[in-house]
Amino acid sequence: MPNYESYPGGTVDGAKIWIEDAIIPGDFLLAVLENNLSEACARADQHNYILLTKIVEWWWVEAPAACWGSPEKVKNWKKLGGWHGIDKKTSEGAGPQHNESPGA
Repeated sequence: MPNYESYPGGTVDGAKIWIEDAIIPGDFLLAVLENNLSEACARADQHNYILLTKIVEWWWVEAPAACWGSPEKVKNWKKLGGWHGIDKKTSEGAGPQHNESPGA
């Protein structure tokens, strides 16, 4: 489970709902998730702009690799329904555990 308490910036709620439920966050965080630096810079408020490298570092260290890093990964994570969706599928006998990578 990611350490949400260590999340830099003001978008921690967006990070949590994305990882756990695959609810699309705001435009800034979506750009981060899709690994779109220019869009993230354009969408960031002053606080998140200053913390952008720390925010990306948090995603790199704390978040499941399957939920961010490209538009394709974001699309696939949305289809899975986040960790709660993966857990539901697992309890029904299909899909990876949330500590596994989908497709592993």
